[in-house]
Amino acid sequence: MLMRSSALGPVVALAIGLAGVSCTDATPTGPVANGSRMVLAGARSAHQEKPLSWQLITGIASGPTSSVWASSPTDVWAAGGYRILVHYDGSTWTQADLPIAANQYAVWGLGPNDVYTTGQYGYQTGQVLHWDGSSWTSMYVTNSELIDIWGSSATNLYVVGDGRLVHYDGTTWTDIPTGLSTAFNVDRLQSIWGVANSHRGVNVWMAGYHGRIMHYDGRSVTTELELPTETFSAIRGSGPRDIFAVGSHGLIWHFDGSRWSSMNSGTTASLLGVFALGKSDVYAAGEGGVLLHYDGHTWSSLNSGTTLPLGRIFALSAGNVYVGMQTDEATGQILEGSR
Repeated sequence: MLMRSSALGPVVALAIGLAGVSCTDATPTGPVANGSRMVLAGARSAHQEKPLSWQLITGIASGPTSSVWASSPTDVWAAGGYRILVHYDGSTWTQADLPIAANQYAVWGLGPNDVYTTGQYGYQTGQVLHWDGSSWTSMYVTNSELIDIWGSSATNLYVVGDGRLVHYDGTTWTDIPTGLSTAFNVDRLQSIWGVANSHRGVNVWMAGYHGRIMHYDGRSVTTELELPTETFSAIRGSGPRDIFAVGSHGLIWHFDGSRWSSMNSGTTASLLGVFALGKSDVYAAGEGGVLLHYDGHTWSSLNSGTTLPLGRIFALSAGNVYVGMQTDEATGQILEGSR
């Protein structure tokens, strides 16, 4: 459970386009002012001995923090918009000292000394930053925005953006053909997730505009689902036979290893984040403060304590779940579920 907070940082709207984030270089470096928390009603999920207590953690940044990743409860990173990347060490939230002024769209890591962000660096220019435990450095700059990142190791990383899938082997960044347009905001891939595969090294799934879900098996990229009037914002799974993709109008689709099928989410709100701890312990979040849980049978609504849009989800365990906040109105807030 997070302790008292501190302040700073903006965010990005995944399902509604990322280009409109304002660029003002006004973020200081160092500890931020004390934040606060509001404890909400708990909600029991499958296989939990106690219900999760949901708390709004406020005052951690000067703008929205839509993406959260953690290696432990005392090593939590939250990223959002222009220059917004804050770290929690168990007592204080501190703004990171970044090497370049960039919109931080996603934060993700392999360990406490191996953390990455993706985002926008200048007009239609993407970047990847890396944390080695002591400083942030720029490791990749390219000519289109980069939205999300996943990898099985530091020598097997994948990033997605405007029609692009790019692989890093520890030395070189290489584009993998997707067949999509790489024009700005046309065929955007907004989320990526995968699993290590002993046969070909990796299985990666990507989701984005036009209700498109794509799969890379280590050899080629194929389209597994296309819903032209919809948008997928996030994709995550607990394994290669248990993957969830969420998006516009309450869209939730599930992959069982052989086929994708639609699920009844019980909401028409656009969903912006999903995280699967297991087949019977899955969370989704989105606009209007919608927070959902899947117990293996049914999606049910939880009380998030806010009507502001919720963003990406990350869970350390069944008893430690973080949800980013997806709007400028939610300055420096995240939602934490713990027990």
